[in-house]
Parts: sequence; structure tokens; C-alpha cells
Amino acid sequence: MGIGSAADVSTWKDWKSKAVKSHRRKVYTLGWNAEGKRLASGSVDQSVRVTRVDDHCGVKNEAELRGHSDGVTNVSWHPSHPDKLASIAGAEKSMRFWDTRAGKNTATVTTPGANLYLSWSPDSHYVAVANRDDVVSIIDARKMKVAHKYPFKYQVNDLAFSKDGSKLYICTGNAGGQVEVHSFPDMRRVHALKGHTAAVFALAFDRQQRWLATGGADAVTCLWDTQDFICQRSYIGMDYPVRSLSFSHDSRYLAIAGEQPVLDVENVETGESLGRLALRYSPEDVAWNPRHLMLASAGGYGRDNQGVEFGEIEKNHTMAEPDANFQLALDRVAQHLSSEDSKAVAASTVTLTLMLQSTPLPADLSAVVQRAAELLEASDAALQRNAAALISACLESSDSAVQAAIEARVAERAVSLLEGGVEDGGLQLNLLVLLGTLGEASEETAQIALDAGGLEQLLARTDPAQPEQLQEAAVDGLCKLAANHPPAKDAAAAAGAIPRLAALLSGGSGSGSSGGGAEVQVRALLALGMLAGGSPERQMDLAAAPGAVAALLRLMRQQDDADMQQIAAGLFKDLASNADAKGAIAQALKEQQAAEAGAKFV
Repeated sequence: MGIGSAADVSTWKDWKSKAVKSHRRKVYTLGWNAEGKRLASGSVDQSVRVTRVDDHCGVKNEAELRGHSDGVTNVSWHPSHPDKLASIAGAEKSMRFWDTRAGKNTATVTTPGANLYLSWSPDSHYVAVANRDDVVSIIDARKMKVAHKYPFKYQVNDLAFSKDGSKLYICTGNAGGQVEVHSFPDMRRVHALKGHTAAVFALAFDRQQRWLATGGADAVTCLWDTQDFICQRSYIGMDYPVRSLSFSHDSRYLAIAGEQPVLDVENVETGESLGRLALRYSPEDVAWNPRHLMLASAGGYGRDNQGVEFGEIEKNHTMAEPDANFQLALDRVAQHLSSEDSKAVAASTVTLTLMLQSTPLPADLSAVVQRAAELLEASDAALQRNAAALISACLESSDSAVQAAIEARVAERAVSLLEGGVEDGGLQLNLLVLLGTLGEASEETAQIALDAGGLEQLLARTDPAQPEQLQEAAVDGLCKLAANHPPAKDAAAAAGAIPRLAALLSGGSGSGSSGGGAEVQVRALLALGMLAGGSPERQMDLAAAPGAVAALLRLMRQQDDADMQQIAAGLFKDLASNADAKGAIAQALKEQQAAEAGAKFV
């Protein structure tokens, strides 16, 4: 698998390549999450791996998702949630849904056949799946079941929803190769795009869906105007079938990959080719980052010194321009300012603005973090809020920021502010997010956050009386600490996290209680799974928490949130396997039956 980036794209000659081992076998598929910070990949080794990628193509393995019994052939992230994805594999007649925060399979939906392609609807309510038997299934992602099945009499391949979700585009082998446009959800065929002479394998929209690109067995890529469905341009540079297509985030470039060891990138407006980037493998999949000019390709594999196969990430990047752009922006602001404090404020504001605009930043952000850390102690709450948000963004963008945060005692400063009873809600929220970001940045920053008292501050904001936004940020911070730093699990359990988190499960419509909202409850369930999973003693703590078992039973039975239902069921299953917890479960069931009987009587 390869990743490449550049400040701009004009030619391949300045791109540098580096191979990084990612999987133990060949990589079939990859995809970026909505934020562009995580890259998921699926492999012959039957795993899905999630890799965090910074703005400079620095990579950090974040999670390995296992559960498939065959090679993973397609992965697709939730259209808006940065931590959820779906995957399909080889001969399996099912689709798996994952939550990468806990590294768990949250649901598995049985499908009519072995699946090849999938696509989320923009509202995330449905997933369309095409299988080897040429059946398109529509999965209801809220109820986690197949809602409809549509058999075709000819080959169906890749598919994608329109931006508004009102149409489903399907690549086919019908009539020599065409793309069919079906209205959704009734699946009436309303258009047929005819521009290929053989089966169409791949399609891709640009971000605004002005353009649709299609490619197939005839080695031709067609560029369609989605307003009138006219083929505006054909690319004929490939010699073998086209298997994958992807537009850059700014819609300027189209990447083309197929059954030959090259990668083509075309200028969408002019039709000019950047030329061919020669690879050591035929890329199975290609994907532009949704926020940066960063390109990932999948398929490569090699052998280590013991002859064991591994998949690869190949990094291609040139970062000569960002440092200059960044410094120029700072200099232009600083020349109008006199005091060092004003310059520090301006530097932080400019940096945060550039990040939000997806402008490439220099690799070394240590000076920015140092200045932002100083601003945490400013007298203006607005400056403090921005400073905390800036440090979190830097920690996610550059390894240099991690060491700078340690040296600037960021964790200690954040905890001190929270301990001091800061009243500004926005500042509290950003400080809690910052503690969570420190928890996942590195083992060292996680331990420093623990030692500084960060755990106690997070737990204090899990109180059901706290505003829901603060509850959500606090529980999310606990999840990040527990997931990335094992000692945090012991510390959290010892500090009474389990009954606190269990109290958040009692909320929801019709519960008559003051627990957390839906997002808080999902995070609380994930955190409880991390803390109680595999520990009989902590499972007993959960079973003994007032109302915890009853809340799990209620969340398992609700139909509004499938993720919550599945996670609650998994947690309840763990409890049920603990013989000592069966008494608490039996009592909760008895109370529930009595309550239901009373309700019927009334």
C-alpha cells in the first residue's frame, strides 16, 4: 500500500517513495475516514488495519480489526462518523460493522451471497452491497438487517450513492458495459450511461458531484458531466482494465489504477496527464485524502528475511513548500504587531486557521505548541479555548508536537485549570478534549496526564448533572486513555469509574432518569467494555452498580440505535458468562418482568 503527498501536483518527478510494512499479506482495499486522519486497509491476511496518517505522511498503526474468515475485499468508512466503518471479505456471506475506538465488531449482517462492493448512503442509514451472484442488497444500518434485495440478470460491480441519496449508480456488464442510474429507494432505472465497450468495474464522484469517472475492462476511463450525463472526456492511457478511481479533495485531479504496475493522475479540467508513476505492483485500490493532496494506493506485497509475505505502504511526498507558506503567513501578521504576546496570539490563531483550511504545515510544530501552552494561562477565556484546541490539533498532526507538549507541561497546565474551577464551558470542553488527545498521543503523554490528575478531572465531568457536551468529551477521553495506555484501565477502575459510567446508561427517552444522551451512552458502553472486559472482579463491580444490568437490558431491546444495541449485548454477554454476576442479572430480570406486568395491568 502506498501513500504520497505534495503541496501541489504538477509532475511525479519530485515525489519520493518509501515502502512501509502494513499487513502480513497483499492489500486489497483501502479508504480514508471523513476527517482524512485515518486510513483503513483490508488484506488477504483477513484483517482490517487502521493507520493514523499525519499531514506529512507520517504513519502510526492504531488498530487491527480481526473477525473475518477470508481475505478482506472492501472497506468503507461511515460518511460522517470518524470512528465507524464497514467491511466485507471473500467468500463470507455477511458484512461487518466496526467501532475503531474499541477495536470491536459491533454488528454482523448476513447477506444473500459473497460480497464484492459496498457503499454507504450519505445519511448513513443504508449500505448498498453488490455480491458475486449479481444481487444488490440494501442493508438498513439502523436496524442492522437486509431491507431489500434486487437481483440483476447481468454482471454488477462497483456502486455509489448520489450526494443527496436519491440515486444509486451501479457499474454493470449490461449491453457491453454501462453505468445504470437507479432512483432510491424504489430502484427504478432512470438513466444508462453508455461510454464503454466492456464491463464497467469502477466509478468515483468528485466532492461536489459535478463529475463522475468510470473505468472498466476496456482500459478506458470516462469523465461524465452529472448534469446532462454526457461523456466530456475519455482517458485511454491505460493498457489493461481499470479497477479503481479517485478524485482529489479539490476536484482538480483524478487518479487511475488498474491491472498494471503504474498509477496515472490526470488534470480534470485540461485532460493533461501528470505522467505515469511506476510501481512495483499492480495497485488494487487508490484513494485521495479528503482534505489534502495525499494519495494512497493498495496492492503491494513482498517477503521479509524469513520469506514471510507482508503488505506495504509506499510513501511519496515532497514538503518543500509548506514551511515557506507557513512562515510567510506568520511574518505577514507579525509585521503589524509589536508585543510578543500579540505575536504569540497571532501565531496560534494563524496556525489553527491554516489547519482548518487543510493548508500543509511544517513538520516541526514544537514552537507553536510552546506558545499555545503559554496562552493556556492567558486572562482571556477565548484565547485559552483556542490555545487548547490548537494544541490538540498539533498533537494529531505532528510527532514534534508530542515532545513539545511534554516539555511545556501541557497536561499539568490543563489539569490545573480544571481543578481551579474554570467556569467557561467552551474552555472546559477543549481542555477535556486535550486530555483525551494526550491520552492517545503516546504512552508517555498518557502517563503524564494520569500523574497530573487528568483521570480525576475526566471522571468528575462524567456526572449526570454535567452538561451533555462535557459528559461526552469526558467519557471519550476515558476511552482514549483506556484504549492506548493499559495502566489507565487499572487506575480508572480503582478510582470508581465503573459505577460512574454505569450511571450514564440510565438516560434515554422513556427511562425517567437523568443519565447521558445517546452519544454519551455509546461512549460509556465502550469505556465499560474496555474496563470490565476480561476481568471477573470488574464485571462484578458493573453488575453491582445500581441500575446497571437493567440499563443494559433496556439498551439491548431499544430499536433506535443499532450500535448501542450491539455493544450493550456484547457487554451483557460478558456479564452473563460470569457465574458470580448471575444473581444480579436474575434480580434485574425479575424487576423488569414485574415492571412490564405492572404496566400491562395499568
